[in-house]
Amino acid sequence: MFLGRLLIGLILVVGVASNAFMLGGSQALRDAPIDVSRGEYEAALSRWEKLGVVEYEEVFMFDGCRYKAVVTVGDSRGVSNETIKSAEVAKVGNRGNVTCKTEHGEGFTVKDAFDFVDHVLSNPDEMARNAHSGSSHWYSTEFEAIIGYPRFILFNDGDGSDFGFRVEEVKILK
Repeated sequence: MFLGRLLIGLILVVGVASNAFMLGGSQALRDAPIDVSRGEYEAALSRWEKLGVVEYEEVFMFDGCRYKAVVTVGDSRGVSNETIKSAEVAKVGNRGNVTCKTEHGEGFTVKDAFDFVDHVLSNPDEMARNAHSGSSHWYSTEFEAIIGYPRFILFNDGDGSDFGFRVEEVKILK
């Protein structure tokens, strides 16, 4: 009788633990150090690509600076590429010695963000650790519900501090 109750108790504990994980539990049990799945990534990328965007305007925040960029989307031999056509930048708030320059905003196009999430999902071992300090890394993102672009990518380098970039707005121009 005792063994039966112990077994039922273990099954309940395992069930509760697995439900906690499915609801956002331990990152150590995940396949990649990011809070989205490959399926969520593919669905968001598909929504974005189905729009056939040729040009868009993106406003995003990075390191205390707000960037506004017009980005053209091209296709060179079947490979999608994005080019920043024009950019404006402004310092936001009091971030000490932050210098905001337009070239600091390069690498933050919608395609760049999708490529980064794909890289984390495809290379979980490489992306889970800081190569220099050995500390763990964790990434968080969320996809815009209607047109699919990544709304933010936050990085946690294992010491409890988060940094990253946040998209405030994407307007499709063409």
